[in-house]
Amino acid sequence: MNLKNRLYLAAVGGTIVTIIIGFLVAAFFANLTGTSPERIVSASTAVIQLDSFIVAGFIVGFFYLWERLETIWGKIRKKSFKEPLLIAIFAPIPVVFLVTSGLFAIRATLTGDLMSLAYAIYFLVFGLWLVFAAWSILQIILRGAERDN
Repeated sequence: MNLKNRLYLAAVGGTIVTIIIGFLVAAFFANLTGTSPERIVSASTAVIQLDSFIVAGFIVGFFYLWERLETIWGKIRKKSFKEPLLIAIFAPIPVVFLVTSGLFAIRATLTGDLMSLAYAIYFLVFGLWLVFAAWSILQIILRGAERDN
């Protein structure tokens, strides 16, 4: 299976799973009753901390893999500029979703709104899926570049 097919399959499968998880999270929180604002604030704070750790780890891991790719591409005479463009476009997307999760968590902290917490958790789950997808894409590209080396 070539790179395009793998990426397409991962994107379609991940999107379907993410939509299902989104509906499940929203339905779960919509039917949740008796939650005090203090508990919402506590949960929102936990989401903010988790977002921060995931973003930090993603950035460190991304630049580690990027450095390996640049080292290999420096040795290859015929560089393919499609992969670096794909990486440059795809890399910020998980960070955007995790920051959005943090913003919803901050809103839940300030307002005690349960649905804001639900959206924060949804964007956290989706952002985490994107982190794993980004690392998988980088690994696939890295293996291809090493094979060409």
